[in-house]
Amino acid sequence: MRRRGRAEARAERRRTLAFAEKCATEAYAKFDETLAKVQEMASEVIVETACANPNSAKVYVSMLDYLNDYAKWRDASAPFNLGRTPNGPDVQKIKDCMKVFGFNRPLK
Repeated sequence: MRRRGRAEARAERRRTLAFAEKCATEAYAKFDETLAKVQEMASEVIVETACANPNSAKVYVSMLDYLNDYAKWRDASAPFNLGRTPNGPDVQKIKDCMKVFGFNRPLK
């Protein structure tokens, strides 16, 4: 009788673990999907703002250049790195907006 109780408990633990793994996998998939949507919306706003204001354009280009350069270090320090390398807006679109404002020379 006691042996049967342990077997049932082990089976219940296995079912619980399988359910938890399934839920975690689904949650991570939804998180990644949501994060991608938020990043896409933020990128659109950044480009719109940069094209409306020359100072914003300069700041965003500088920031995106830094993030792209830092991505190499972030990837090299994996798995101990903090954060993620964002897939930000198209830098070329912002640089094109800067040309409209008369900023034809590179920032670097």
